[in-house]
Amino acid sequence: MEVKMKKIIVPIFLGLVLAGCAALNERRETLNDVMQAWVGSNESKLVARWGAPSSSYQNRDGSTVLTWKSITDVGGICSKTFAVNARGIITGWSYNGCYKHTGRMGIPLGTPIPESTL
Repeated sequence: MEVKMKKIIVPIFLGLVLAGCAALNERRETLNDVMQAWVGSNESKLVARWGAPSSSYQNRDGSTVLTWKSITDVGGICSKTFAVNARGIITGWSYNGCYKHTGRMGIPLGTPIPESTL
């Protein structure tokens, strides 16, 4: 019985150690990473993924500002805003009142956290 336990525990222990080593080379994904990943994409892809925005504003130059609002689990309001140029390309972003971490690991540790561009 003791030998079987060792055969089970050793692989589990090694798996945890290896997972811990991988985590040392990664950082947690932030909302900044998620928002920045949309820059350069087409507005229609964003709307297809996120649904219709809560509000939009058309500027005189043909650019648009799109905002999605949601209520956080503690009752606050999370606003995510994107700037879209006249050709429909996302050029900038900002957010307010949102959680900053997505909970996912996997961003290489040396990767800087992008700054809001609006």
